[in-house]
Formats: sequence, C-alpha cells, structure tokens
Amino acid sequence: MRDSRHDILHFWFEETDPSLWFQHNDAFDTLVRERYLLAHEMARDGLCDTWKNNAEGCLALCLLLNQFPRNMFRGQKRAYETDGKALLVSKYTVAKGFDQVLPVVKRRFIYLPYEHSEHLSDQKKSVELFGRLRKVDPLGYERALKDMHI
Repeated sequence: MRDSRHDILHFWFEETDPSLWFQHNDAFDTLVRERYLLAHEMARDGLCDTWKNNAEGCLALCLLLNQFPRNMFRGQKRAYETDGKALLVSKYTVAKGFDQVLPVVKRRFIYLPYEHSEHLSDQKKSVELFGRLRKVDPLGYERALKDMHI
C-alpha cells in the first residue's frame, strides 16, 4: 500500500512532472486515485493526524486532503469535501511555522487550502501567504500563479 507520507511526497514532487499538478489529465487522475484513494480516506477519517508532528507530514496531509481529491474525484462534489480539514492542517502548519522550513515549491501546497476556502478571511490570508513567496522567490511565485491560473 502506498500511503506513507514519504511515498506521497516522493510521488508528487519527484515522480510527477509539475505540468500535471493543475491540468486535467484523465490518466494522471486515475493514477492518483489508484495509488492514494485509501490513504486519502484514512486522512479524511483522522487516521493520519499524527503526521502533523512535522512539516513534511503536514504537507503530505495537505496533498491528501486538498490536492489529491481534485484529481481523484474531478467533476464531483467529493473533490472538495475534505477542504475544511485541509484548511485546518494548513492553519496548524502556519501557526507552528512548519511552512517556513519547506522549499517554496512545497510551501505553495500548504497555502492552497486558504485559497480554496470560501471565507474572505482565508482568501485574504492566502494573498498574504503567497505574497511572502514573492519576496523569497519572485520568479517561482510568478510561475506558480500562472500554473494555478491566478
């Protein structure tokens, strides 16, 4: 079973071409679903909450709860059902300062749940957090905005 936080991070950041992160690709969506559906369900049910003890664990949870469902359940309401839990993980990660130890490319996925929130205060926080990335990696920040279609 491919459900360890290390496998999730390796898959997303090393095996997967970043051009697939925000594009509709049926084959990639199927791959994510086949490899990580069980891990997603475990995270949804709180069985991976102990991963929050470090930055990489929080990042893996954010991917499982926020990004992966968008691939696994594309076009379905289920694609967004764990957004609230992902936002809680993101807020925890930022409050603990764990986001600051992650490289910019990974930090973006900690901040995405803020952007995906329907609450204005979270949207404003998203702008603030992504704005910080501009200061540390201006070219990467602009590339990320383009990739995310912001």
